[in-house]
Amino acid sequence: MQRNFVLAGVLFAMMGCFLSPLVAQEQELPYRSALENYRQLDEPTRSSWVDAMQRVGEVGGWREYAREIRALQAAERAAAAQAAAEKAAAEKATMGPTR
Repeated sequence: MQRNFVLAGVLFAMMGCFLSPLVAQEQELPYRSALENYRQLDEPTRSSWVDAMQRVGEVGGWREYAREIRALQAAERAAAAQAAAEKAAAEKATMGPTR
């Protein structure tokens, strides 16, 4: 009895091998290339190092960048302090009067 089930399983497997190419031919799978809309980046224009150093000097050099970063950090600290103060005020208002 077990032998019949094994034989039937083998036959179904063999039929599947022969039928699967027929089934695959009937199905049309959609394909879209990942490179279909590829656009090559343009190479940035190169300048001489002398021109680059002159531009840095015009902007203000590294000190200007340091000032920008310090200003951003100060603004972030001020915003965080204001948010903390508002949160504390809201918590105090929800607790009600204390005895």
